[in-house]
Amino acid sequence: MSGNFTKYRPDGPALLLLALATGAALEAGLVSDSRWYALLYVTIPLIVILLVRRVLLDKARRRRRRHKQLLDHFTRQAERHGLRLSCQERLRDGMIGLDARSGKLFVCQRHQTLGFQARLLSLPTIAACSARNGQVLRLHFLRRRRPIDLVFPSPRVEGSATLPLAHSWAQLLRQLLPSRPAAASA
Repeated sequence: MSGNFTKYRPDGPALLLLALATGAALEAGLVSDSRWYALLYVTIPLIVILLVRRVLLDKARRRRRRHKQLLDHFTRQAERHGLRLSCQERLRDGMIGLDARSGKLFVCQRHQTLGFQARLLSLPTIAACSARNGQVLRLHFLRRRRPIDLVFPSPRVEGSATLPLAHSWAQLLRQLLPSRPAAASA
């Protein structure tokens, strides 16, 4: 073995086999030398550390791959619709982008069963927007369409002084929404 257990992938399984063989030899009473116990006490924690490290790295790799797929799909769909996004933000399972010049809101979400779903919303069709719980942006539409909830990820830093994303997006959209007479909104 190389001695560097993190550099080569075959060292993990070889280390496991060595620990199993050492443990079996000690249990069978074939070896009475106490140095074998020291080898066993070193190899088992190393195996656990290597397994935990590998699981964490695989999880991070999968998360990066999912985010890259989402970003690629979002970019392709925005280009296909001819949008020039002035701002964009990550949602919990998607992305949101705003083309302020053309008055369009673009939402791309990943669903478990449907895959990606892209929506192009015109700002004049949105009657109002509100932020709920600091993480949910609710869009209310004209003509009695059902509202849409867009869920932003929870903030990673606790106690940050910045506004939650849903509140800042609600303020931004309220500024861009066309003003309506009071009788039309009632």
